[in-house]
This record gives sequence, C-alpha cells and structure tokens, in this order.
Amino acid sequence: MYQSTIAKEVKFEGIGLHTGVYTKVKIIPAESNMGIVFKYLHNKDNYEIRADIDQVVGTKRGTTLGLNNEKIYTVEHILSALYGMKIDNAIIKIDNIELPILDGSTYEYVKKIKEVGIKKLNDKRNYLIIKDKMEVSQGNSTLTILPYNGFKISYSLDYNNKSIGKQNFILESLDNYKNEISKSRTFCTFSEIKN
Repeated sequence: MYQSTIAKEVKFEGIGLHTGVYTKVKIIPAESNMGIVFKYLHNKDNYEIRADIDQVVGTKRGTTLGLNNEKIYTVEHILSALYGMKIDNAIIKIDNIELPILDGSTYEYVKKIKEVGIKKLNDKRNYLIIKDKMEVSQGNSTLTILPYNGFKISYSLDYNNKSIGKQNFILESLDNYKNEISKSRTFCTFSEIKN
C-alpha cells in the first residue's frame, strides 16, 4: 500500500465546541512522509504542531495538541476523518485555537474529501505492528490493544444514563467509514452542561 494525500485543498469554518471561537480551516495536500501537520497563524507568528502522540497535551472531553505554550483543541474529528479516508499526509491550516465542531461528527470533512478525491503518492505506507498486549486505564475507561493479523476495533460503552445506556460496536474495515462511522456524533449529558 502506498501513502496518500488529499487531491485538492478543501475549506471549512465554524465554531469550536469548547472555546466558542470561530475558526477557518484549510486541508492542503502534502508530500510523502510529512504526516499530518497543523499550521496555526497566531499574532502574526506561525506555529507547526504535528498530529503525533508526543504532542498530545490534553484529553478531557476532546484531544488537545500542543507545542511550547501553543495549543490546538478538539482535533479528534478531523484526524478521524483523515485516518478513516486513509490519508497519511496533509497540512491543516487554521486561524484560531480550536477546530470547528460542524455538526458534531466527521461527516462534513469526509464528504468534502470524497468530493475532491485522494491522491496516491510514490512512497509506501509505514505500519505499526503490535507484538504484545498493551492496556491503559483511567477512571472507568480501559483501552486494550492486542496483536491481531488484520484490523479490528471492538468498542463497548456502559453509560450510567437511560438515554445512552449500553452500546457495542465492532469495526473490521475502514472501507465503509463514511457510512458506518462518519455520521456518529459527539454527545454530552445535561448534567455535564450544568458543570
């Protein structure tokens, strides 16, 4: 399998869920081996923050990337869309500190990416191979990663709320990401809004 990027630039704009700021976003094609890079213009200074586990500085009700004192909030939706569409390399230009929430899902990102298309690049894709079990727990949440000859995500939710309750989902391919995943929306409870 070869690396890919978005075929043409796409634009989005809207309000951030947590900060309420209005942000304009451009996803721009990138070269092989660049990865996903956020370029943030702030006070006439440009900052580059890679979408990399080492840049994660917060995970409370969203994923925050940071470098030095600069932070970009709620990156998980756009990163999910890029991963789900099998895009390895892209530049994401933003003019504020938080990505727009749009309709609370990744659907708008996916729809526009599909409209402009995906460009195959010349370098082969790199893969992470899991050889040993890994597990991380925080509060009532646990993430377990196991060796597996393929791709499979199993998700279980047991939320102490009648409207949400218990839910399970298994994903064994990204081929139907647009229909199976992209329309899933973020949620919160009334009690969380009050806090």
